[in-house]
Amino acid sequence: MKKNTQGSIIIYSVFLMIIVLTVTLTLTNLFLPRLKTIRHAIHSIVALYAADSAMEMCLYEIRTGFNDTDSDLNEGHLGFYTDATFVIASLSAPPVYVTNDCSVIPSSSYFNIRATATYKGTNRSFEVSTSAP
Repeated sequence: MKKNTQGSIIIYSVFLMIIVLTVTLTLTNLFLPRLKTIRHAIHSIVALYAADSAMEMCLYEIRTGFNDTDSDLNEGHLGFYTDATFVIASLSAPPVYVTNDCSVIPSSSYFNIRATATYKGTNRSFEVSTSAP
């Protein structure tokens, strides 16, 4: 006697595709949150370095008195290949002045400034203050 096995390969193929799809969806649900966390960490690092670069540029301008008006810094950009932007805030005395360059920094020896950078929705800040002599 010969068994009739025609069409059974289609049933096995469908079961195999269901198993592969289930494993794929399970792995995707496990790894997708981790990938998002990694992406947010990268955005945080870029924003942190952008805020640090803006603060360092302002401290350089305070120390040297040099203000490069042609620089990308005066437009709130850092000039390298990112979409990071920043603002500088003078917190020395009310009112708080916010701008895209270091012009808000008072000329006295005491100052309190904050550089806040944004990269793809992630904000990071640095604050620097000096004490009165």
